[in-house]
Amino acid sequence: MASTLAIKARLGARLAAAIASTALRRARRGPRRPGWPLSLEAMIAFLRREYVAQARLPWAEQRAFGEVLGSLGKRLADVEERADAIAGVPGVWFRSAAHDDARGPVMVYLHGGSYIYGSVTSHRELVMRVAKASAARVFFPSYRLAPEHPFPAAIDDAVAVTTAIVASVGARRVALAGDSAGGGLTVATLLRLRDAGGALPAAAALISPWVELDARGGSLETNVDDWGEPWMFVRWAEAYLAGHDARDPLASPAHAELGGLPPLRVDVGSAEMLRDQVVRFAERARAAGVDVTLEVWPEMVHDFQIFAATLPPAQRAIDALGAFVRARIPA
Repeated sequence: MASTLAIKARLGARLAAAIASTALRRARRGPRRPGWPLSLEAMIAFLRREYVAQARLPWAEQRAFGEVLGSLGKRLADVEERADAIAGVPGVWFRSAAHDDARGPVMVYLHGGSYIYGSVTSHRELVMRVAKASAARVFFPSYRLAPEHPFPAAIDDAVAVTTAIVASVGARRVALAGDSAGGGLTVATLLRLRDAGGALPAAAALISPWVELDARGGSLETNVDDWGEPWMFVRWAEAYLAGHDARDPLASPAHAELGGLPPLRVDVGSAEMLRDQVVRFAERARAAGVDVTLEVWPEMVHDFQIFAATLPPAQRAIDALGAFVRARIPA
């Protein structure tokens, strides 16, 4: 496997090439989508090429790719970071300078990465921005990854961490959040806690949640401007499930009975592949009596919040998530 420096050099060259080719294409044909600046269009073209290529490689190489990409993100000076372990699950605390230790929100953030990759390195900047926007102290658990640890290992870890934090500070101060696979894992954690009769967090925020591992067609195939392809989700789901039924409600929470869940904020891009399943999930949750705030962001792609450093709608979405948490966990 190539060294980190070699991967960074290769990715840097490919990103520069993507910017140049995108600028040339836009000069001839205009932007691919009316609301896309050059920087976003070039980044999506770059990510699509790289993720499609990496998704065919062994899992270790996919993880290395995600680590290198994430390491390019910046740290926020007004968010502190401290390693810890809760319920035997290692992780990192992020504390916003605005957090009130006595009364402020405490969040568990579950990262994306298709249950296969993702870490504090790949998600550091995003989680720091979430911590700052929500004025929260955020625990980022390094839950176990597939295929070495298939379903339901990630759920077991997330439930153990959440249960311990709820016992420590009280359910009314706790929020859950997660992106992509971490969004699906967030809902699965709530379902497990609800069904066990445990105290539920006060709220949960879902960023582009992957909630139907068995989904086919629809926006998975029609939103061709997103940075992925349908077969990638099939490969990732198979690795995570290891033969388990994809329609199990804990694997695909969109198939669950959703009544009794806490207030949810759900953000998705209109241009992303997961759009249809996310909207279906939000509508089903609302029909089950859950307080759901759904926002479909025009022309945005999967997990667009990771572009917050340069994309104003991404930071606005993070700010809205933070306001949602603060409104439900007032200091």
